[in-house]
Amino acid sequence: NSKTTEDFEQIRKQFDDKQNEVNHLMTVIDKIKAINIELNNKYKHIENELHEKQNEVNNLQSTTNELKQTSTTTNKDYEQIQSQLNEKRK
Repeated sequence: NSKTTEDFEQIRKQFDDKQNEVNHLMTVIDKIKAINIELNNKYKHIENELHEKQNEVNNLQSTTNELKQTSTTTNKDYEQIQSQLNEKRK
């Protein structure tokens, strides 16, 4: 009977040790999940910022192209007017 009690106590201690290990690991898993959620949120935020910046770049490129076209047209108009003026001066 004493041997059975000792065996039971030993098994009970092993069980308690394993239960403590499980509890610790569950705590670690919960912390990792919380960190993962935080990182995912930061990733989504950065991804949104990247899309916004890309839209800004696209808009600036469009504006630059429009300004180049306007400049080219203005230069052509200027040259035409200059040419007409030179013709009239002759």
